[in-house]
Amino acid sequence: MPWQCPAHARAAAGVKLAPAMNREREAMLKRIIKRSLRRCGIRLPFSDVICAEHVKSICIGPEGRAKVTVQEKLVFLDQPEAGDLHDTCAVDEETTFDNFVLQSGDSVEAGRRRIASTSFVIDWMPKSAVTPYALYEHEYSWFPAGSQLQPALYTEYRCAGKTGHFLCEWITPQAFEAAVVFERPRWTWLNTERRIVQYALKQIEAGGGRASVLDNGRRIEWRIASPKPGTRYMCVAFHSNGMLLWNDNLQKHSLAGRVRRLVGRFASTG
Repeated sequence: MPWQCPAHARAAAGVKLAPAMNREREAMLKRIIKRSLRRCGIRLPFSDVICAEHVKSICIGPEGRAKVTVQEKLVFLDQPEAGDLHDTCAVDEETTFDNFVLQSGDSVEAGRRRIASTSFVIDWMPKSAVTPYALYEHEYSWFPAGSQLQPALYTEYRCAGKTGHFLCEWITPQAFEAAVVFERPRWTWLNTERRIVQYALKQIEAGGGRASVLDNGRRIEWRIASPKPGTRYMCVAFHSNGMLLWNDNLQKHSLAGRVRRLVGRFASTG
């Protein structure tokens, strides 16, 4: 073995170790910053996970009760900490923490909080330590309150991070006649069912994007390839005659509709 100056040998070893040590320092600094911000109520998204596939299934029974199941194929680049991972579940205003049940066989709940009045955020951790760069399958499900047999239904997907493919499937005993998909606009206040449906009907009139209606109208399939992080997507589906019923409802409650009814009352009493 050729002789090598000890100083040169130490320098060469230092060059090899430097990148690994720098990565460890960066990861440690990132954890410290995240913990400090979390104590102040600021939650940064966990960037060391990639969602290869996000599949959301909404199965509606004959009585109108629905079960929502979400399946994710995740690849972790680093070990997550408590508070890094969370699931978002759509709920109504009457749902409370006491009567809301989330089912998951691969994770442990670490906390829950309400966002506005329509969503619960469930913090979770894997039941066992994850293997970096290996596939981790995460699944959870819940039962939304109320009947899902209304003339129009809607669901929302917010892309929280790097995601390869999104699929949403709706299965119903009643036939769907149409389903429109769109990015939720930032400048339009869609905070009620009426406003969401009204916006969806305008998108249909304008030739907006459609989800696939399959199996004689009893299944809807909505796909997004490479969704954009931070973007909120919506799908509004109409059961048979749902568009007609909602158009009549919107016309009756519009300003012109109220004026026509008022004029009709005066004419009938004249």
